[in-house]
Amino acid sequence: MTAEDIIYELYRYFQVNNNIDLAEKLKISQQTISNWKSRNSLSAIKKKCRELGIYSEIFSDINSNVNNQTITDNHGNLSQTGNIHSLDEKKENSLNIDEAVFAMFKRAYNKCLDKNDEIIEDKIDELIAHLMKFK
Repeated sequence: MTAEDIIYELYRYFQVNNNIDLAEKLKISQQTISNWKSRNSLSAIKKKCRELGIYSEIFSDINSNVNNQTITDNHGNLSQTGNIHSLDEKKENSLNIDEAVFAMFKRAYNKCLDKNDEIIEDKIDELIAHLMKFK
């Protein structure tokens, strides 16, 4: 997930098509949006979403649409890849995760974040190692 992905989710949420209209909805400058994109400022976008009270709407929509996403650490190293499919999909070899399991995973994942919502690498590695023990 990149800042650009989240910005497009904000476009969808506010039903706008450009940075001018999005900046107006977010009560920020267009330059701020450009800076978010160029710096991949996920924590700044998350902070703004929290201020506006739309964090769960934006990030739960992104998380519920995960499919063939690659998870990377703060250095861009590949951590894990996977497919998440809804329960009604009948594809062979798909991973079915119901809402309770997904909520539990998100809770564990959030414990691997610092106060700026950045991944604490040792904690995420520990979580992955712990999960890999279950078969």
